[in-house]
Amino acid sequence: MVARTQVDTLHDQIYVLHCAIEDTERDLEALGDDASAPELRAILNWLVDNARPLADQRLRPTPS
Repeated sequence: MVARTQVDTLHDQIYVLHCAIEDTERDLEALGDDASAPELRAILNWLVDNARPLADQRLRPTPS
């Protein structure tokens, strides 16, 4: 079993990732084919920054 707080945190991080993906898709669409390397790098860095907490999340069993 895992603590409810861990599940809540995981749920929140999934929501943040979902929003970050939507924002990234919107930003890429707005830039179109004229995006510069620095613009693309900024978008990808922002996405990675928002994905990292979920990627680093580890669920640990709660003591019974």
